[in-house]
Amino acid sequence: MTTLRFTTKSLTGCVLVTVSGELDIATKPEFIHYVNNIISTRVGMVVLDLSGITFIDAQGLSALIMIKRQAQLIHTELVLAGTPPVVLSLLRITRLDKHFCAFPQMAAADYLRLVDHLPERSAAEPSEKRPMAGHSRA
Repeated sequence: MTTLRFTTKSLTGCVLVTVSGELDIATKPEFIHYVNNIISTRVGMVVLDLSGITFIDAQGLSALIMIKRQAQLIHTELVLAGTPPVVLSLLRITRLDKHFCAFPQMAAADYLRLVDHLPERSAAEPSEKRPMAGHSRA
């Protein structure tokens, strides 16, 4: 039986969700439910720390897409931090890496420190796509 574990840390305007385990057909419903509940609070940003993900299949990828769509609907930025190679590979193969803000080498805590130094964005202003780690930011 596959399991997925979550821890959540709320910060001003942001929620950090650390996810560990296998993201697959068995854990997809729980993952979507858990993260969408957080998104529905209309927090400005949700950072998913995926560094503990050991496996992902097509259903796990589908879950990420569904969560991304829900976040976009209510103007919440979704960031993938500590994205492991198994997840990055799947995002690249499916060309979804262009649609997710993913930081493979950056721990979620480091990303949150970076966010503290970014200019504030109004709720009406669309979020910009941030580059994958390793790409320069102009």
